[in-house]
Amino acid sequence: MARHVAVALAQRGHWVFAALPDCFGVNVNAARNLQNVGVMKGYRLHVLEMDVVDEAAVERAVGSIVDRAGHIDAVIHASNLGALGLAESFTAEQVREVFEVNVFGVQRVNRAVLPLMRERRSGLLLHISSVLGRFAMPNLAIFDASMFAVEALAEAYRYELSAVGVDSVIVEPGTFAAELERNSLIPEDRERISEYGDNADLGERVSVYEGLGDVPTSPELHDVVHAVVELVEMPPGTRPLRTVVDPEGGESIGELNALSEDISQRFLQTMGQEDLLRLRR
Repeated sequence: MARHVAVALAQRGHWVFAALPDCFGVNVNAARNLQNVGVMKGYRLHVLEMDVVDEAAVERAVGSIVDRAGHIDAVIHASNLGALGLAESFTAEQVREVFEVNVFGVQRVNRAVLPLMRERRSGLLLHISSVLGRFAMPNLAIFDASMFAVEALAEAYRYELSAVGVDSVIVEPGTFAAELERNSLIPEDRERISEYGDNADLGERVSVYEGLGDVPTSPELHDVVHAVVELVEMPPGTRPLRTVVDPEGGESIGELNALSEDISQRFLQTMGQEDLLRLRR
């Protein structure tokens, strides 16, 4: 998904820096192909090395962008690490690995760019989460938990940053089954799995999600990319907190989001903090 977002924004004339881990190793082909698109199309699209689990690497990447562009208008968190399997069968170390990428990685990048954005009183943090950050599913508990954490972090940032002119928003795609399967951990504790009887067959459980989307061709992917571009180009202060892109269950998630937002707004008003609901520049 990240590649499609980068190309779409560059195509619209934005100056895009696409950050990838291990650009000269496992991701060398992806990095080269993306850079070639920029060169052939004449886009301002640049690929740079950044691993979100490495704080020093994040700081270097942000510094490199600022040295070249002068500032950063928006950060888009577009890559997640999945986890498919029974919750109990994942070790604590595996859960930590998922959270290192999906949650701590988001925090590292946000902390690196926010001083720059606060100084300019302008900026956008765009978090691509998942509808699975709003409800839990069997065999996806670890991934769900990380998305719940991202949702909470992004929403709290929205309120906390409102006084300094920085926006924080969330895009919630449906479940891209193929992407989850390709980029996911599987449980290490096979013995625990065997004790679940009929629920022990991971393959059977994964098949439940096969109809929910296929990354390379899904219209949903196009819609997610369009939603991201639209949010980036919206005037500050007009962006919704959450944008759902899910043809299967988007209406229900939208209703849940509306109810959640209403509760949050009423709570903040009760606490005398309704000023946090409005972006100020």
